[in-house]
Amino acid sequence: MKTTLFVALAFIATATTAAGQSATDVQVSIYGLAIGATGGEQRIQGRFLPTLEIDTPMVRTIEIEDKAGPCGSVQRDWSTEVTPHRVAKNAVTFHVHWTRVEDSRPSRSGDMDLTLQAGETATLDVVPLSPAACGIAGRALQVAVEYLPPFSAAQRLVATDVWLVERLPDGTERSEALALQAPYYQSTPFYFKRLTDRNTALDVFGSLIVLRREGYNEVKIRPSRRLSAGGIITAIESTVQLKPGEVVSLELPKFGQSATDPFFTRSFSIRIRSQEAK
Repeated sequence: MKTTLFVALAFIATATTAAGQSATDVQVSIYGLAIGATGGEQRIQGRFLPTLEIDTPMVRTIEIEDKAGPCGSVQRDWSTEVTPHRVAKNAVTFHVHWTRVEDSRPSRSGDMDLTLQAGETATLDVVPLSPAACGIAGRALQVAVEYLPPFSAAQRLVATDVWLVERLPDGTERSEALALQAPYYQSTPFYFKRLTDRNTALDVFGSLIVLRREGYNEVKIRPSRRLSAGGIITAIESTVQLKPGEVVSLELPKFGQSATDPFFTRSFSIRIRSQEAK
């Protein structure tokens, strides 16, 4: 088993690029999100574009209606204009202009220049709501760059086992295992059960993408950790290569600065095994 230390609307894009640039394996996506009362996010709507052309603006609209009830009834639209400027390997540099329209009236707009690697996201706009009245904490607009699977891998499934492992002071281990199955090149979320230490809760969750290579799988994993005290979220990421049946262990950094901090004296790692589903 290998051990690695962590260091701290769907726009489907078939790209026409500048010389030397290729976007045949990435896509730019825009999503409407529902933000849960506990902080989780769910993608509820997306749109797609047939092409991604360098320096050519592309416009799409996200439409979300909050039904009548304690929250009221609001028709909320986001109009987005995405202009890609450069594609390098698995990263896209682009400009995005967005406008939020509520009940047919523009209420807010913004511009951002971004460079995102495949698997990365950026939040463009957030509409806070009352969790008690609405059941959700808000709506949001998100942009992402994602892998576009090659045709040969589009229908292949990959099985990935993920463990959260704690090494105890006596040298033994306890762990929680998750079994994930999804198509190659698709971001897959994972969530472990909540842990507690001195009345402080810790959530470990994240996402991973598996890329099919010749003789092995390449796994890009992005775990996040959230402490209940202050709601701090720490995201870390790594890329590992796995042959069939091989297990890789990724050590997680410690929390806090001293033994008086919750979870500081506890040692955690994430183990991964990934191979094509039979």
